[in-house]
Amino acid sequence: MNPLLIVTTSHGRIGVTGQRTGVWLEEFVGVYRRFLDRGIPVVVASPRGGEVPLEPRSLRVPALNPEARRFLAQGDPALSRTIPLKSICHHDFDAVFYPGGAGPMWDLAADLANARLLGAFFDCGKVVGAFCHGTAALLKARRRNGDPVIRNRRVTGFSDAEELHNGTHHVVPFSLEQRLRAAGGDYSRRDPWTRHVVVDRNLVTGQNPQSTRCVAEAMLELMRPAQLVLRPAARLRQF
Repeated sequence: MNPLLIVTTSHGRIGVTGQRTGVWLEEFVGVYRRFLDRGIPVVVASPRGGEVPLEPRSLRVPALNPEARRFLAQGDPALSRTIPLKSICHHDFDAVFYPGGAGPMWDLAADLANARLLGAFFDCGKVVGAFCHGTAALLKARRRNGDPVIRNRRVTGFSDAEELHNGTHHVVPFSLEQRLRAAGGDYSRRDPWTRHVVVDRNLVTGQNPQSTRCVAEAMLELMRPAQLVLRPAARLRQF
């Protein structure tokens, strides 16, 4: 089996506020470890390559779960030497995953290299996973025919209500919920901080950090050869 590609943000500041942001550690580690534990290699890339910033709030209890604490304690270098996104070829991977943290709202949402790469993943029918603010990476990508990759797809992502609850609604560059709808996605949400995962063909999206485990398991299920055959008949599942 080819590796999983995880694409993280390289952006570490919330607008002009000076506040730090970056990758939400639990969201990254939850998928990263589950794939490695199944014997699937993982390659981590980011727009700029090298070390990526970590969202400070994800390093505090209770967000810093045991799995994330082990990742830090073991000094895992996965987030310190990421590959520049422009050097990645979709042919080398079976799936791609985008973790959250607010950073993708500033870089991956508009990154041309990411848009081209993601469009190729969709054109090949490969598995794509994203959740929380990581779903912003889906916005600019287009299929070969020019359609947004999420047009007529059921999706979820960090909701306006969660942004308001977080106190970040006034500093993020746009409403992710509204932009997912504007790109043609059939957006759904549940109450803030409630687990919500939607699977539509090859696309797996999750609403928030609480959805981490289910996103990983849904992606792994789709990557099983038997499931690849059955996928058209099981177009949508919600968790």
